[in-house]
Amino acid sequence: MFSQLLILWLLGPVAAAPPIRSARTRSTQAARSGPAAQRTKPPSGLKLKPLLHRAPPAERKQRYRILGQLANPDSQLRADAAWQAGRLRIMAAYKRLRKLLRDRDPLVRRNAAYALGMLGNKEAAIALVDRVPRERVPNVLVQLAIALGRLKHKPTRSFLVGLIYRRDPALRAAGITALGYLGEPVDVYTIGRFLRSKDAGERLNATTALGHLGSRLAIGPLRRLLTDPSAAVQRAAVESLTKLRAHKAIPDLLKLLPKAQPSVALALVRGLAHLDSLAGMPPLLQLLARTTDARLAAEAAQAIGHLGGRLPVKRLLELLASASNDVRIPAARAVGLAGMREAIPQLALLLAHPHPSLRLACARALGRLAAHQAVGVLLARLRTEHGRVRAAYVRALGRIRAITALPVVSRLLRSTDPRVVAAAAEAVGEISLLDRRPVKPLAKQLALLMTVRRSAQVAQEGALAFARLRPRGQRKGFSRMLRLTLHRDPQVRLRAVQSLGLYRDRLATPSILRMLGDDHLAVYSYAALAAGRLRLLSNYGTLQTLLTQTSKVAHPVAHARILLAIAMIDPSRRREATRQITKVLEHGPNTSAKGDLVSSIASTRGRWVIPILQQARRSPCYLVRAEALRALSIWPPAVVKTVIKAAPSSKGKPRKPSKKQVASMKRGESLAGPFPAPKGRNKGCNCSADVTSGSGALPTGLVMVLALFLLFLRLKLWLLGRENRECRENTP
Repeated sequence: MFSQLLILWLLGPVAAAPPIRSARTRSTQAARSGPAAQRTKPPSGLKLKPLLHRAPPAERKQRYRILGQLANPDSQLRADAAWQAGRLRIMAAYKRLRKLLRDRDPLVRRNAAYALGMLGNKEAAIALVDRVPRERVPNVLVQLAIALGRLKHKPTRSFLVGLIYRRDPALRAAGITALGYLGEPVDVYTIGRFLRSKDAGERLNATTALGHLGSRLAIGPLRRLLTDPSAAVQRAAVESLTKLRAHKAIPDLLKLLPKAQPSVALALVRGLAHLDSLAGMPPLLQLLARTTDARLAAEAAQAIGHLGGRLPVKRLLELLASASNDVRIPAARAVGLAGMREAIPQLALLLAHPHPSLRLACARALGRLAAHQAVGVLLARLRTEHGRVRAAYVRALGRIRAITALPVVSRLLRSTDPRVVAAAAEAVGEISLLDRRPVKPLAKQLALLMTVRRSAQVAQEGALAFARLRPRGQRKGFSRMLRLTLHRDPQVRLRAVQSLGLYRDRLATPSILRMLGDDHLAVYSYAALAAGRLRLLSNYGTLQTLLTQTSKVAHPVAHARILLAIAMIDPSRRREATRQITKVLEHGPNTSAKGDLVSSIASTRGRWVIPILQQARRSPCYLVRAEALRALSIWPPAVVKTVIKAAPSSKGKPRKPSKKQVASMKRGESLAGPFPAPKGRNKGCNCSADVTSGSGALPTGLVMVLALFLLFLRLKLWLLGRENRECRENTP
């Protein structure tokens, strides 16, 4: 081992072979630049700058106009600008909105209080509290109370409780709503008093406030409100139970569905889909077949597609051909969730519809269906789109993995709209899974997307696409991925640790170990998967602890992800992992999280996961089947057949390979998959690999001879350099 390290140390200066002065200059520059390869973890005192959001030109122009109107002499324009600043959450308007709290016009003060509550800046609570004792207009006081509740300013709880005892019904409603936003579990009983009120408006406000409160103590009172005589209260109760993830209330929701009014039935259908209730599949199918309300039928079809049920093709095509956009939008989503390829021509025609939400839903459905015949239509319509619809078109091209669209997608990486840039980076990463060669020149451009001057969405998608490319020598991109693990947004940290796992560089070990202690379930489950990819044997006990902490019932996908990481490290657990992961993929709702799990399984580089992918092909969930088919299409067919035939039998004894399999293995066929394991411990970006490990290691005697020769050569070069310096000093 010492001789191997000696060779690595000696090869550095000898391989460069420059004059002494230029070598010193190069080493000085390397020390100044401080590459990520020279440190194992980011500095402990590192503070990230907030990622700036650069809006599109039209949106920036609108924001500048609103900021200018906040100082307009016309009070009506000031009031409208304050309302728009809160609705669009323009953080640059914070100081001007604070000044508008002292405006003479009550409407301006009311809208300024609303805007400060919507901005979510905690410092605004001081200005709002100072204004409360001076305010005499009830409408303004209502917005001040709601804004304090939105900001979760705990010291004002006594003031908010006092409002619910006022005679003015508007102030009582404001106090109830503000206590709901405040989020104190004790207020369940304070708000619960109004659930028995004779006024339907007070019951409605109390029901909505209990949903915002977020305490599971409110589930019992809300279940009793499902039989309220007011349809608005019933709908609010269903929505609040859905927010609280009240699985205990599913039987009550199913009992209410057949006799509910249309507005309540819409909330029930959405709630059953959000709660992932497989017990609601038969009632939803009956509702889809019997109802005459097209909108309710379309929502039921979307819920059935989310739960993984089969949809009638004829009925869904009729809904997609409806004249109402409220029907066609959920129908298009249902087509994408159910994998109904018969609707591809109709979806391609709807891309020319003037309604943007319908075009967005159709583009997402075409991407999920992998509609290669719609690539030309998407590229033609891409030139006339902008904003989130254009981003949806680019994501659809990435999901289809259309290599012909790569020139257009690469140009969109320089767009001024961050949503389009993030979608283009995601599309580049998806196309690289099919073929990396045409995408490799974009590695430097993807590394630039992870700078602090980009939005969080752009940075996380750029990191994932960069990690999928795994370019060699791009150390700046790797160091930027390490910085993203310190971000305060959990979604950014999730993508960062997922990217580090795909990058497979052991220099990321300290960051991955730090992510194992994250508070968010998805973040530490992806950190466990990254630890499994790097084969971190010293943290096997930590992974076992995380596995016991993660509930198999409440969080099955995260539990399966951690079990997959353990199986990567410990081969003896692979049989158990195969059984449990297959069970997760076969049962449960049709969600994109399961599709991500399948893609994580496919990127493990192990042939032992092919039986899991084969079982995933038979899953009732279309998103799982689609990801499994994409993963298996990359592997050579001979590898898949060999693994399936040599799979262990039901008795647990491995089957002997046939004569054809033995002959093909002797010829060297089917011995390596599309993700061949590196010869060293970690190939990474070829900068931290153990180059002397593996089957190609040199004999010990030859290593010692080579080390002595390199040591002699280094000494000779040092003596020559010393003679050159002495000659220069003695030369007049």
